[in-house]
Amino acid sequence: MLVAAVRTPIGKRGGGLSGRHPAELLGAAHLAVLDRSGIDPALVEQVIGGGAAPCRPRRSSNASEARRGSAYSEAMKLTATVLGAPDPRALAKFYQALLGWPLGADEPDWVTLRPPGGGPGLSFQLERELVPPRWPQAPGYQQMMLHLDIEVDDLARAGAKAVAAGARLAPFQPQEHVRVYLDPAGHPFCLWVRP
Repeated sequence: MLVAAVRTPIGKRGGGLSGRHPAELLGAAHLAVLDRSGIDPALVEQVIGGGAAPCRPRRSSNASEARRGSAYSEAMKLTATVLGAPDPRALAKFYQALLGWPLGADEPDWVTLRPPGGGPGLSFQLERELVPPRWPQAPGYQQMMLHLDIEVDDLARAGAKAVAAGARLAPFQPQEHVRVYLDPAGHPFCLWVRP
Protein backbone atom coordinates (compact mmCIF):
# COMPACT_ATOMS: atom_id res chain seq x y z
CA MET A 1 0.00 0.00 0.00
CA LEU A 2 1.36 3.39 -0.94
CA VAL A 3 1.10 5.66 2.09
CA ALA A 4 2.57 8.79 0.60
CA ALA A 5 5.09 10.01 -1.87
CA VAL A 6 7.51 12.87 -1.86
CA ARG A 7 9.08 14.32 -4.97
CA THR A 8 12.78 14.97 -4.46
CA PRO A 9 14.60 17.71 -6.34
CA ILE A 10 16.95 15.43 -8.28
CA GLY A 11 17.95 18.26 -10.59
CA LYS A 12 19.90 18.20 -13.79
CA ARG A 13 23.00 16.13 -14.57
CA GLY A 14 25.97 17.68 -12.82
CA GLY A 15 23.62 19.92 -10.80
CA GLY A 16 23.74 20.79 -7.11
CA LEU A 17 22.67 17.30 -5.96
CA SER A 18 24.88 15.31 -8.35
CA GLY A 19 27.45 14.65 -5.62
CA ARG A 20 24.87 13.16 -3.25
CA HIS A 21 24.48 9.39 -3.17
CA PRO A 22 21.02 8.19 -4.34
CA ALA A 23 20.52 6.31 -1.06
CA GLU A 24 21.01 9.57 0.84
CA LEU A 25 18.38 11.30 -1.29
CA LEU A 26 16.02 8.33 -0.90
CA GLY A 27 16.51 8.39 2.87
CA ALA A 28 15.65 12.08 2.98
CA ALA A 29 12.49 11.41 0.96
CA HIS A 30 11.46 8.59 3.32
CA LEU A 31 11.94 10.83 6.36
CA ALA A 32 9.79 13.49 4.69
CA VAL A 33 7.02 10.92 4.03
CA LEU A 34 7.03 9.84 7.69
CA ASP A 35 7.02 13.44 8.86
CA ARG A 36 4.11 14.43 6.58
CA SER A 37 2.05 11.33 7.30
CA GLY A 38 2.58 11.36 11.07
CA ILE A 39 3.52 7.66 11.09
CA ASP A 40 5.71 6.57 13.99
CA PRO A 41 9.03 5.41 12.41
CA ALA A 42 9.17 2.55 14.94
CA LEU A 43 6.08 1.02 13.27
CA VAL A 44 7.69 0.88 9.83
CA GLU A 45 8.80 -2.65 8.96
CA GLN A 46 9.85 -2.19 5.35
CA VAL A 47 10.57 0.79 3.12
CA ILE A 48 10.71 0.56 -0.64
CA GLY A 49 11.83 3.41 -2.82
CA GLY A 50 12.35 4.01 -6.47
CA GLY A 51 11.87 6.38 -9.30
CA ALA A 52 8.83 7.04 -11.39
CA ALA A 53 9.18 7.42 -15.13
CA PRO A 54 6.92 7.39 -18.16
CA CYS A 55 6.42 4.03 -19.83
CA ARG A 56 7.28 5.46 -23.22
CA PRO A 57 9.89 8.00 -24.30
CA ARG A 58 8.79 11.52 -23.57
CA ARG A 59 8.77 14.17 -26.25
CA SER A 60 11.49 16.71 -25.78
CA SER A 61 12.72 19.72 -27.63
CA ASN A 62 16.12 19.12 -26.10
CA ALA A 63 18.16 17.13 -28.65
CA SER A 64 20.42 15.50 -26.05
CA GLU A 65 17.39 14.29 -24.08
CA ALA A 66 15.85 12.88 -27.23
CA ARG A 67 19.07 10.99 -28.04
CA ARG A 68 19.14 9.49 -24.53
CA GLY A 69 15.64 8.07 -24.93
CA SER A 70 13.13 7.55 -22.16
CA ALA A 71 13.45 8.99 -18.69
CA TYR A 72 13.70 5.46 -17.32
CA SER A 73 16.89 4.79 -19.26
CA GLU A 74 18.49 7.69 -17.39
CA ALA A 75 17.77 6.10 -14.02
CA MET A 76 20.26 3.26 -14.47
CA LYS A 77 23.75 3.29 -15.86
CA LEU A 78 26.07 0.32 -16.18
CA THR A 79 29.35 1.46 -14.65
CA ALA A 80 31.45 -1.70 -14.54
CA THR A 81 31.70 -5.44 -14.91
CA VAL A 82 33.11 -7.01 -11.74
CA LEU A 83 35.43 -10.02 -11.84
CA GLY A 84 36.34 -11.98 -8.73
CA ALA A 85 39.94 -13.00 -8.14
CA PRO A 86 42.14 -14.35 -5.35
CA ASP A 87 44.45 -11.40 -6.12
CA PRO A 88 42.42 -8.42 -7.43
CA ARG A 89 45.49 -6.24 -7.95
CA ALA A 90 47.24 -8.86 -10.10
CA LEU A 91 44.15 -9.36 -12.26
CA ALA A 92 43.68 -5.58 -12.59
CA LYS A 93 47.31 -5.22 -13.69
CA PHE A 94 46.75 -7.92 -16.33
CA TYR A 95 43.73 -6.11 -17.81
CA GLN A 96 45.52 -2.77 -17.48
CA ALA A 97 48.38 -4.16 -19.60
CA LEU A 98 45.89 -5.62 -22.08
CA LEU A 99 43.57 -2.62 -22.42
CA GLY A 100 45.81 0.29 -21.45
CA TRP A 101 43.19 1.69 -19.06
CA PRO A 102 44.28 3.70 -16.01
CA LEU A 103 43.91 2.38 -12.51
CA GLY A 104 41.10 3.88 -10.42
CA ALA A 105 40.48 2.59 -6.91
CA ASP A 106 43.34 0.47 -5.60
CA GLU A 107 42.59 -1.31 -2.35
CA PRO A 108 43.66 -4.82 -1.27
CA ASP A 109 40.19 -6.27 -1.95
CA TRP A 110 38.85 -3.87 -4.62
CA VAL A 111 40.57 -2.45 -7.71
CA THR A 112 39.03 -0.61 -10.66
CA LEU A 113 40.02 0.27 -14.21
CA ARG A 114 38.14 2.92 -16.17
CA PRO A 115 38.42 3.65 -19.89
CA PRO A 116 39.97 7.08 -20.54
CA GLY A 117 37.05 8.19 -22.74
CA GLY A 118 34.43 7.25 -20.14
CA GLY A 119 31.94 4.41 -20.20
CA PRO A 120 31.73 1.16 -18.26
CA GLY A 121 34.95 -0.11 -16.76
CA LEU A 122 36.21 -3.22 -15.05
CA SER A 123 36.35 -3.82 -11.31
CA PHE A 124 38.08 -6.63 -9.47
CA GLN A 125 37.01 -7.91 -6.07
CA LEU A 126 38.67 -10.32 -3.70
CA GLU A 127 37.31 -13.86 -3.90
CA ARG A 128 39.66 -16.10 -1.93
CA GLU A 129 37.73 -19.27 -2.84
CA LEU A 130 37.29 -18.52 -6.54
CA VAL A 131 36.68 -21.61 -8.66
CA PRO A 132 37.47 -20.67 -12.28
CA PRO A 133 34.90 -21.77 -14.85
CA ARG A 134 35.69 -24.57 -17.24
CA TRP A 135 36.03 -23.77 -20.92
CA PRO A 136 34.40 -25.24 -22.83
CA GLN A 137 31.55 -25.76 -20.42
CA ALA A 138 30.84 -29.28 -19.22
CA PRO A 139 28.33 -30.77 -16.76
CA GLY A 140 29.63 -31.13 -13.22
CA TYR A 141 32.15 -28.26 -13.52
CA GLN A 142 31.98 -24.60 -12.56
CA GLN A 143 29.97 -22.84 -15.28
CA MET A 144 30.96 -19.55 -16.84
CA MET A 145 28.70 -16.72 -15.63
CA LEU A 146 29.94 -14.20 -18.18
CA HIS A 147 32.90 -13.43 -20.36
CA LEU A 148 34.42 -10.32 -21.87
CA ASP A 149 34.44 -9.75 -25.63
CA ILE A 150 37.27 -7.45 -26.67
CA GLU A 151 37.33 -6.24 -30.28
CA VAL A 152 40.81 -5.95 -31.78
CA ASP A 153 42.32 -4.99 -35.15
CA ASP A 154 44.70 -7.95 -35.44
CA LEU A 155 44.05 -11.27 -33.69
CA ALA A 156 47.65 -12.47 -33.81
CA ARG A 157 49.15 -9.24 -32.42
CA ALA A 158 46.46 -8.88 -29.75
CA GLY A 159 46.83 -12.54 -28.80
CA ALA A 160 50.60 -12.16 -28.41
CA LYS A 161 50.02 -9.12 -26.19
CA ALA A 162 47.51 -11.06 -24.07
CA VAL A 163 49.91 -13.99 -23.63
CA ALA A 164 52.79 -11.64 -22.77
CA ALA A 165 50.57 -10.07 -20.08
CA GLY A 166 49.76 -13.49 -18.57
CA ALA A 167 46.83 -14.98 -20.52
CA ARG A 168 46.66 -18.58 -21.76
CA LEU A 169 45.18 -19.55 -25.10
CA ALA A 170 42.24 -21.89 -24.46
CA PRO A 171 42.55 -25.30 -26.15
CA PHE A 172 39.03 -25.10 -27.61
CA GLN A 173 38.49 -22.39 -30.27
CA PRO A 174 34.91 -22.42 -31.63
CA GLN A 175 35.04 -19.61 -34.22
CA GLU A 176 37.34 -18.43 -37.00
CA HIS A 177 37.38 -14.71 -36.11
CA VAL A 178 37.49 -15.20 -32.33
CA ARG A 179 40.21 -16.42 -29.97
CA VAL A 180 39.31 -17.55 -26.47
CA TYR A 181 41.88 -16.92 -23.75
CA LEU A 182 41.93 -17.47 -19.99
CA ASP A 183 43.07 -14.59 -17.81
CA PRO A 184 45.43 -15.21 -14.87
CA ALA A 185 42.46 -15.95 -12.56
CA GLY A 186 40.97 -18.41 -15.08
CA HIS A 187 38.15 -16.25 -16.48
CA PRO A 188 37.59 -16.86 -20.20
CA PHE A 189 37.63 -13.80 -22.43
CA CYS A 190 37.48 -13.41 -26.20
CA LEU A 191 39.54 -11.35 -28.58
CA TRP A 192 37.69 -10.92 -31.86
CA VAL A 193 37.93 -9.15 -35.20
CA ARG A 194 35.18 -8.12 -37.57
CA PRO A 195 35.09 -10.52 -40.54
